[in-house]
Amino acid sequence: MKIGYDAKRAFNNHTGLGNYSRMLIKSMLEFHPEHQYSLFTPKTDLEFKALESDLSLSVNIYMPEKAAHRLFHPYWRSVKVGNLIQTAQLEVFHGLSHEIPLGLKKKGIKTVVTIHDLIFLRYPEWYPRLDRYFYKRKFLAACQEADIIVAISEQTAEDIINFFNISPEKVRVIYQDVLPEFRVPIDPTFEQAFLEKLVVSAGYILAVGSFEERKNQKRLLRAYAQLPDDRPPLVFVGRKNKYWKQLEALIKELSIQSEVHLLEQVNVEELKVLYKHAKFTAYTSIFEGFGLPVLESLVCGTPVLAANNSCLEEVGGTAAFYVNPLDLEGTSMRMRQLLYDAASYERLKANCAQQAASFNFKKMANDLNALYLSL
Repeated sequence: MKIGYDAKRAFNNHTGLGNYSRMLIKSMLEFHPEHQYSLFTPKTDLEFKALESDLSLSVNIYMPEKAAHRLFHPYWRSVKVGNLIQTAQLEVFHGLSHEIPLGLKKKGIKTVVTIHDLIFLRYPEWYPRLDRYFYKRKFLAACQEADIIVAISEQTAEDIINFFNISPEKVRVIYQDVLPEFRVPIDPTFEQAFLEKLVVSAGYILAVGSFEERKNQKRLLRAYAQLPDDRPPLVFVGRKNKYWKQLEALIKELSIQSEVHLLEQVNVEELKVLYKHAKFTAYTSIFEGFGLPVLESLVCGTPVLAANNSCLEEVGGTAAFYVNPLDLEGTSMRMRQLLYDAASYERLKANCAQQAASFNFKKMANDLNALYLSL
């Protein structure tokens, strides 16, 4: 088949949707090289062309030729890409982040769109009004126009069906995997050197993620402060922003400054070591579309404390404890159980590998391939 992808995120986003796009494209190139692939992007900030040389495959990369289209790239992606897709005689086009070009159905081209979450509809107070307006228009139009919608979790699939009144038969859940680097064993020399540089000893509580209200770090801090005095340190991994200033003020208010640490600019290898040597990972976000840090932690063999009101139970399975993210006392109780109930902890830890194995790079590619062939 001739398959095309909206590769804007793959070329230009270093995390989140960019990682998803790169993983998906690379998985298809690796496990289904029988197809011809075309990538469409308004610009390139990453050296993504390495895919072509690394895998010895021919990948067509399309970018705007006119300066006006490079300047007004949303117009190019929405309108002009359709002509390029038709010229390339593509059979399937997959929009990897909530949108597809206009008019492909009239051109006889089958379309797929991935929807990651509809959090802006569930919690509109967290998004500016103008953003919500354009998100809804774009996401809804893509869902209505596409032949098939890929949801990254059952929770997202349910939201698509309920918020947009989409037929369940049109939605497919295809789970993603962690970055392939997470499944590569850690170099022991690197591991030891990194541990020696850490400001805390192994057995800390780890919290990975951006700092924002939705991630619920304030309640996590309050629950942590209720633990006994022999509690281990709490280590955050993220990037300082305005919200972190609020967290710093709360940390001072709770008098836990010496016990809470922030690590910035952590690469994948370092993050693997951090996950491996944590007692457990805390990810009590109020709502998620998938919750990648949960899966990353399980791949590294570390149990998780996760929220119970979105998709995290799909990811964590029997290798995590779950709690209402708004329940401060319940969160603190579960943290105590993970720290002091050895039998419960070891049971979760023993389940990490099996649960992590259910999310598979190859399975993602095979599921996508079957979907494309069914159109």
